[in-house]
Amino acid sequence: MLQVVIYTAAGLQAETDRMQATLAGLVQKYPYRLNIVDISDNAFLATAYQGKLPCLEVGTITFSRQVGSGTLDDALAKTQMRDLESKSSKNNRKLRIANEQPKFSPWNRFSLWLSKYYLYVIIGFLIFVVGLAFLAPVLMEWGLPDAAQNLYTIYHPFCHQLAFRSLFLFGQQPFYPRELAGVEGMVSYSQASGLNESDMAAASTFLGNPEMGYKVALCQRDIAIQSSLLIFTLVFALAQQKIKPIPIYIWFIFGLLPIALDGCTQLLSQLGLQGLAWLTPHESAPWQRFLTGALFGFLSAWFILPILRESMLETRFALEKKAVLAQQSKEIEGLA
Repeated sequence: MLQVVIYTAAGLQAETDRMQATLAGLVQKYPYRLNIVDISDNAFLATAYQGKLPCLEVGTITFSRQVGSGTLDDALAKTQMRDLESKSSKNNRKLRIANEQPKFSPWNRFSLWLSKYYLYVIIGFLIFVVGLAFLAPVLMEWGLPDAAQNLYTIYHPFCHQLAFRSLFLFGQQPFYPRELAGVEGMVSYSQASGLNESDMAAASTFLGNPEMGYKVALCQRDIAIQSSLLIFTLVFALAQQKIKPIPIYIWFIFGLLPIALDGCTQLLSQLGLQGLAWLTPHESAPWQRFLTGALFGFLSAWFILPILRESMLETRFALEKKAVLAQQSKEIEGLA
């Protein structure tokens, strides 16, 4: 059976009655189940439907304000035909759902909650990731190496953790670059640690010492990416999610390209391949890692979050409607 829904609000009884009367003249021709839902108490739906109530939905077809009998007849006929076709097909899932008796499952409740609070989830996750990365050297400083090692181990699959590309806390310098980076006025990694700069395995497992301090569990570039993601997400939340997405070419030119060029040229220059002999070996300076990582993280968030917001709004809109319909059905069943 087709499901027809009229969304209305306080003060629109006369308009709702007229819409219902138009529907009543077609019930014999197109059997349907009618739900009249007052959304006055649902702030989200009331805002979404502002200026459009009463709103009538026939399957997946929507009419705002009043609708003529002929137009409604066509909509019911099309929906009925598509409904019959969908029963023998895996297509038109959206239509089949629209014509089902509404049931609000635990998964629906979780999805609705996530669509409301997704920004808080993202912010919390980024604070957690960045915070634990900085907690590792703090635990080392506090004399808890076993607890710190657990954090370094957790982060290791996601980051190379090379000491000469990491940030250090509680030491003489905030970082100890390789001599190849050519950073003047700073003690190099090999001078401070006594380790060979070419030994990548040793650089990855080296955590620091009381003189040098202890490295953060994520490298400089990763810290810049995660921190800038967090900063933009906070800005986006404070701006009430009204920031528009940047064009993809802006993200590509100023976000992706710098980090790709910096990382790839550094890697290729150090491989020692015969065909790349013309490429002078070089190591990125810490400021280059921070800058390219920050640009990539900030612009990626600027590109993705506004798009994600639109998707979450669509999800919430559909689930809020399903929730009020399910609640109404539950109340009617309780009175029966």
